[in-house]
Amino acid sequence: MTPPAKGAALITGATAGLGAGYARQLAARGHDIILVARDKGRLDPFAAGLSAATGRGVPTLPADLGTAEGSRAVEARLASDAGKEGAAATDSLPTDSPPGPAPRPWPPSATR
Repeated sequence: MTPPAKGAALITGATAGLGAGYARQLAARGHDIILVARDKGRLDPFAAGLSAATGRGVPTLPADLGTAEGSRAVEARLASDAGKEGAAATDSLPTDSPPGPAPRPWPPSATR
């Protein structure tokens, strides 16, 4: 039997790099994980593998945080957790996504 979750963490940029590392470590430590990434094709298999390996709940939210729509989707998910207590409440927000819009190439002439 899987012990109760120690809380839930919403992790952006979750299918590779630091985001995937955060997800693995927090799930192994007993947290449920909410994975956010642009690529649903990579997101769902990663979530299934993480859940199978750790026994934790791993719902997914495909969202591109470089868009207003994607940011609103994450905001709505967090708002739906507001006021919840225990494992259902999102209490951590590790992220591998840069804040704000996607960085532009430098120097600007590189895009011409």
